[in-house]
Amino acid sequence: MDQISVPHKKSVGEGAGLIAPSVRAVLIGTAGAAALGLLVPYSDLKLQGTWIAACHLPIGVFALQLLLICVLNSALRLVARRFALRAHELIVIYAVMLVSSGIPSFGLTEYLFPTLAGVRYFASPENKWETTFFQYIPDWMTPKDERAITAFFEGLHPGEPIPWGAWVTPILAWTALALILFFI
Repeated sequence: MDQISVPHKKSVGEGAGLIAPSVRAVLIGTAGAAALGLLVPYSDLKLQGTWIAACHLPIGVFALQLLLICVLNSALRLVARRFALRAHELIVIYAVMLVSSGIPSFGLTEYLFPTLAGVRYFASPENKWETTFFQYIPDWMTPKDERAITAFFEGLHPGEPIPWGAWVTPILAWTALALILFFI
């Protein structure tokens, strides 16, 4: 039987022509991720409209990428072709926004915060949560201020300030954990 000869492909270590992500692609992707971090909770929770990040093809990411290609990149090409974003940069930008899009949505925060506050809010003498497992919850893990927890579920009175103090430690702790998991 004749053998089929396959041309040898270069591996990564042999200089396969990989291009490192440019700084501007990472910065633009990060800016898009930050924009999504602001837009997603507003759209999901305030407007209660279409979930722009909680789907297989997040439309928020797609819309930002489309604007980037059609508006910004077209303008850059008109100014000077050398300033236009190249295909590999557009892929990096899309990837950064895509990976980060689930964090401000149902991928993390829209489940995390109600769970943190709900542990104490829904505890009652009937379910015995306080005596059963509160002793196992570290102080830094959830807010403990009853007023802040009640305000989370029932809302604040007009003019009442947001009780950020009760949330600082849990937010910092869970942010650190999310970052560790993200970069593993």
